[in-house]
Amino acid sequence: MKLKLKKISQNKMFVWLLFFCPFIIPFLNQFLKIPSFIKYAFDIIWFFLLLTMVTKKKRIVDSKTKIIINFVLLFFLFTVLNYVLKFQSPLYYLWGFRNNFRGFVFFFGVVYYFDENDINKAFKYLNIIFHINTIFMLFQFLLLGYKQDHLGGIFGVTQGCNAYVNLFFCIMLSIYFVSYLEKKQGIINTVFNIVIMLVLAAMAELKFFYIEFLIILLFGILVTKFSLKKICVIICSFIALSIGYKVFLQVFPDIDLTISGLFEYASSNKGYTSSGDLNRLSFIGTINDSFLYTPFLQLTGLGLGNCDYASGIDFLMTPFYLHFEWIHYAWMSTTFMYLENGLVGLCFLFGFFIIIGVQNLMSTNNRHLKFYKQICLLCCLVGILNIFYNISMRLESGYMLYFILAIPYCLSKNITERR
Repeated sequence: MKLKLKKISQNKMFVWLLFFCPFIIPFLNQFLKIPSFIKYAFDIIWFFLLLTMVTKKKRIVDSKTKIIINFVLLFFLFTVLNYVLKFQSPLYYLWGFRNNFRGFVFFFGVVYYFDENDINKAFKYLNIIFHINTIFMLFQFLLLGYKQDHLGGIFGVTQGCNAYVNLFFCIMLSIYFVSYLEKKQGIINTVFNIVIMLVLAAMAELKFFYIEFLIILLFGILVTKFSLKKICVIICSFIALSIGYKVFLQVFPDIDLTISGLFEYASSNKGYTSSGDLNRLSFIGTINDSFLYTPFLQLTGLGLGNCDYASGIDFLMTPFYLHFEWIHYAWMSTTFMYLENGLVGLCFLFGFFIIIGVQNLMSTNNRHLKFYKQICLLCCLVGILNIFYNISMRLESGYMLYFILAIPYCLSKNITERR
């Protein structure tokens, strides 16, 4: 008996590799001890994916997808023209392009080359990865003693790994929430997964995830139809939240986890670390006073890539980063974008999620797409929250969210091609 393997196209293979990239790289780096430079191999993949999309025959896309394409192209043209005026090194611009546009390349790769079977497989993989990550995190916390910024499960145990964990949990929360409302998952399984997330978030000191949890839950309630299932999941979610809250206070009894305490911490004029650096909610005034002195600079920033850096690669360490890394602008996507591209850059940064969110909110009539559109809608909110919270959307972790956002457009393309 011969085993038949379905042939997969080169471009689809590229998309699959990028899909698994956020899960593969930390494993290779931290568990197999392969040097971190391995992650640059994935840059070759998205670059070739970009070339195929630009040079080969265009796939059929609907009008909504064309709006997203034109929006990203407009952002690209702005960064090029802006950099001509603020030129330092072409390498700086190319590195900035890599960090800001590779997620868009993957987004369009999913739209162009994936189909519904691929999407269904990817959802199964995400669910499996979630439970594998649960085992890893419990093992690291209970037996190895890791916690806070060093508790990352499959994403490793180095400081900052929980940026991946936070984004992954937000995505899975959105999937599980909508899956229950759309009768694709039972209440016991849903509540169990939610409790796991909240308990693990407590162990990793992911304070912000508790705020994200409430925002995602409330937003999901507003954008979905009323039902008894919704009332049930609301009650169960608050029970799960209370369980996670108690675990959090047991592990970190000295942390103020109230909403007012978290808001004061996020908006303090003393900065993120209370040492005069930038803050998530009050960064614009500080940056204007110190770097963007004129209205033109406040509109356009210092140029894409001119504030960027690459650890271990000296020729990509910009003078600005070497002098001002201590203000920690590189810890948040919003501060990074505002410094390099000003208010215009922030409009593009937020605009991508807003346009996708509005498009999916206004067109949920197709029941076949409704499930995916609702998840996409919640994940647009996740994207906005995370560009304030950290730089996960600039890292390989961003591929996870760009995949979810691309799904409705991918499936719409498949429907259009079948007509």
